[in-house]
Amino acid sequence: MAVLRKGRTQKVTMPLPEPTKAALAAWVEARGTEPGPLFTNFDRARKGGLITGTSIYRLIRGLGERAGSRARPHGLRHAAITEALELTRGNVRTVQRFSGHKDVRTIERYEDNRQDIAGEVARLVADGTGEEPRRTGPSAEDKKPTGP
Repeated sequence: MAVLRKGRTQKVTMPLPEPTKAALAAWVEARGTEPGPLFTNFDRARKGGLITGTSIYRLIRGLGERAGSRARPHGLRHAAITEALELTRGNVRTVQRFSGHKDVRTIERYEDNRQDIAGEVARLVADGTGEEPRRTGPSAEDKKPTGP
């Protein structure tokens, strides 16, 4: 599938997973094979025109509300990039290509959103030794007053 990236100056070929290919094939079958935009706007003012960013925003927001959550297009993109980092174990170069960000530093910002990285590392260390991570300072138990 070829898509226009941000700026609409260059088409980029994107590989699609099989479930996405199947969903798009079903949509094309329902939509028809005539040339034109894959998705169109069907509001009364612009029936059949290009779908707008506002329409996509409203569609995603409405679907989120029906599902009982708050969903926004950029939030979905952010979640997908963060999940890609999780699944690739932090491979920022691979996720950079997936997301289309030109600068790898943009992807590195998403690292902050990954789940409890420090805690996960501590668990990995503990699993390697079979023990809980060592504490470096006094615990709350150590600080309790003793005696009457």
